[in-house]
Amino acid sequence: MKKIIAAVLCAIMLLTAIPFTSLAFQPDPTNNKESVLTGYFGQEIGGVKEFYFTYIYSKTTKPRDPKNYCYLTVGINPDFRSAHPGDVTGVIPEVADGITYPWKEIGYPVHNETKNIDQTLTIDQYNNLLELLIEDGIVSLPENAFSAPLNGAASKLSKVYIEGTTLTAIPAYCFDGSAVAEIVLPSSVTTIGKCAFRNTALTAIDIPSGVTTIETQAFESAASLATVTLHEGLTTVEKYAFRYSGVESLAVPASLGTVDASTFECMPSLETVTIANGITSIGEYAFTNDMSLESVTFPASITRIESNAFRRCTSLVTADIPASVNYIGENAFKYCKALPSVTVPAGIDKINEGVFYGCEGLTSVTLPASVTEIAKEAFYDCSSLTTIAIPAAATTIGPRAFGNCSSLSSISLPVGLPEIANYMFYGCSSLNSVAIPETVTAIGKGAFYGCSGLASLVLPSALRTIGSDCFYECETLSSINIPASLKNIGKYAFCRCYALASINLPSADTIIGRYAYGYYYSKDAQGFGSFGVAANTIYGPKNSTAQTYANELGLTFVQN
Repeated sequence: MKKIIAAVLCAIMLLTAIPFTSLAFQPDPTNNKESVLTGYFGQEIGGVKEFYFTYIYSKTTKPRDPKNYCYLTVGINPDFRSAHPGDVTGVIPEVADGITYPWKEIGYPVHNETKNIDQTLTIDQYNNLLELLIEDGIVSLPENAFSAPLNGAASKLSKVYIEGTTLTAIPAYCFDGSAVAEIVLPSSVTTIGKCAFRNTALTAIDIPSGVTTIETQAFESAASLATVTLHEGLTTVEKYAFRYSGVESLAVPASLGTVDASTFECMPSLETVTIANGITSIGEYAFTNDMSLESVTFPASITRIESNAFRRCTSLVTADIPASVNYIGENAFKYCKALPSVTVPAGIDKINEGVFYGCEGLTSVTLPASVTEIAKEAFYDCSSLTTIAIPAAATTIGPRAFGNCSSLSSISLPVGLPEIANYMFYGCSSLNSVAIPETVTAIGKGAFYGCSGLASLVLPSALRTIGSDCFYECETLSSINIPASLKNIGKYAFCRCYALASINLPSADTIIGRYAYGYYYSKDAQGFGSFGVAANTIYGPKNSTAQTYANELGLTFVQN
């Protein structure tokens, strides 16, 4: 590098007599035309300005040849440093000499091999910028410094060199949209700003141990970024920091304390995550939509997994929840379709809404005795789940808790359960055995809708209500006892129960809803559907509501 610098320096000094001694880039000798743009900007004392830049632009005889290239060096003016050492700030201004940063708009004279010509650095030249050197002494860059959206698409800038240990931050949007593929951050950097490397061509980056904060969207859409190294000392990673990046694996340092909301959301290439001991919680949406994520290693320090933390991690196979966890939020593992088994820790007392919703590959679930509530849709659409043991203390089970568990064949509900909630077993087409405790007094709307494998059912003696659509399309149901306590049968309750040829209603005043029993549904050759009345029999007391219902529909009534 020293030889290169010396060679380039000699060439430039011959051409332009530049009064400083640092330049890092060597022009391509195959190019036969070269322009050198030099200038000074920033604060001025005694006629000397604090900063300089040197911009080398070289091109072939064909103006649009892809070999066109340019290099930029930015540093502190040695003349200013020697004359005014105490006044050196190293802070590059947002506006230089009244003209908005960056240097492409400043317009200093350009020199070539033969004569001086006045020429402004054009956008086309700036867009060919390939390499950048930020020299030691510079402590601050302005936002958007090399941002492609701001500067007209600086899409060729691929290498960035930062000398020394004075730069403390990569500001917001600094390289946003550029083609930067290589950069080594100095140990002095403590902050990587918002969108600083968004949509760049980075393939790997080692975040220095001095960095404490990575701001939102810092590496968003850096699709080639496969490797990121995070060190202890990092305390904040803001939401969407790596969204849509190509990162394949992550080791989360303990210094973060928590994985905050949406921190590692929507990382399509992420396959493995290892979380260091010391992390206490996983925030909402922290890993949502990481659809290639296969394995997560949790530490024993984790106590909370918040809502939607791993939602739609459709490839997740390994996620052993440690015993230290005492809370799992709503939809935490929703649509984790590849997850084969789950053991819920003993500290959990509630299976929250939708926690395992859509976990199609889930075949085994172990619930601890501490569980007192299973919220709505907790296991909805777990289509591979064949059986589940519900703890005795779980006396609250929400609507659709086991809906569409199409492989569930048997289940025993705990004593103390007061009701079977709406659509609790909706679409459980393989369900053939249900033990309903005597404590149940109501069965909700659609509770067994579409349970086509259910052939018989014993209802509790204290049951008072059967909701509408309760046994709709239980096509093989041929035997069911109706207790004398029953006061209400909702509409369509036993509709399309083709095997249920008769039903006994022992109470004289049970309210029977429209189409509750004896109706079937069929389609004609044109696909139009209609309801019809089956040749079914109702048993009940004389002058009862059962007799009235049978007479109205033309069903056979037999007095019992």
